[in-house]
Amino acid sequence: MGPHQLGRWLTLFDQDQSVILFGLDSLRAVSPQEWADLTDQDIQRLIAVPLRANGKTVGFLGVDNPRYCIHDDSQIRVLAGFLLTRMNQERNERRYRMLMQESNQDLLRSLKVGYWTLEMHKKDGRREMIVDPTMQELLAMPEFFSPCESYHFWASRVKNTAQPAVEQALGQMIETGQLVQIEFPWEHDRQGEIQLRLSGMMMEETPSLTRLNGYCRLLSGR
Repeated sequence: MGPHQLGRWLTLFDQDQSVILFGLDSLRAVSPQEWADLTDQDIQRLIAVPLRANGKTVGFLGVDNPRYCIHDDSQIRVLAGFLLTRMNQERNERRYRMLMQESNQDLLRSLKVGYWTLEMHKKDGRREMIVDPTMQELLAMPEFFSPCESYHFWASRVKNTAQPAVEQALGQMIETGQLVQIEFPWEHDRQGEIQLRLSGMMMEETPSLTRLNGYCRLLSGR
């Protein structure tokens, strides 16, 4: 049912009351759209209780065509209480994870450590690199680059003599599934040749692609 059809329910929910329907006959005259919607869903009896937080209705929990306790909403109220508690826990956990992520980002930024994801497509050999703002800033990478352009920007500036070793390190990440670290010279647009440390490991292997995740740190310039 749409919000305009739930008006009667929401009025009751806002008063912390339940919607209890013993049958649909009485609805046909007073609320024909509600009657039609419930009939289309083959609902003849119903108990719906509100989910309320901070004095507001945030949802509801309903049981269609209950066999027992049609006159008593206490059991559904208990379930609604458990559900609301779990919703609050998940919301708090999500906020905590976001705070931790922001804290980690601040720490990595202060240490001049950037985060990257490399996707290696098996069908056409295409490689795409996704970098976080810290790595983008460290490498002076243009913000508007696509993942393909970001990979080319990074790979094309690896010094020629170091390219075989970098490819070998990427291969070891895939073969071992363990963390692999390598340091190599990299040509920075503003600082010239610098020393770059790349740490990463394989995170996902599918028939279509291999995904590596890791960190990048600018060690020093000339």
